[in-house]
Amino acid sequence: GFERYVRGYHAGSFESSAECTPVPGSPDACPEIDRLIGSRMAVGNLELRVPVIGVEEFGLLDWGFIPTEITLFTDAGVAWTEDESPDLEFARESTERIPVFSSGVSARLNVLGRAVVEVYWAYPFQRPGKGGVWGFQLAPGW
Repeated sequence: GFERYVRGYHAGSFESSAECTPVPGSPDACPEIDRLIGSRMAVGNLELRVPVIGVEEFGLLDWGFIPTEITLFTDAGVAWTEDESPDLEFARESTERIPVFSSGVSARLNVLGRAVVEVYWAYPFQRPGKGGVWGFQLAPGW
């Protein structure tokens, strides 16, 4: 449930139970949140980064004060427990523990070489009632 692994799936970003797929016999269950939590996980990210602002060798615009890059990305992840294995299938709506995927665009700024600020827009595929989501991350180092 950490957006630094799969953007668009922060566990705290689920605003209401309306995003939860009903589970027969379990009225309080929310598979969309449950599939983000587990004692084991696998994560993959594919990114195409374009350095827009940077030094002469690493940027389309030579202005190295605030290096900035634009990124197109696709993230994927799955979490599971010892007792509950994942079903490895791509489904938009499911009550099973399936992998989650998102795609989108982000802008990353390197602030004085100490922190990376990222603003992104992601489309989380396994949240069919949500649509695109905006997010913000702060990370150490570049």
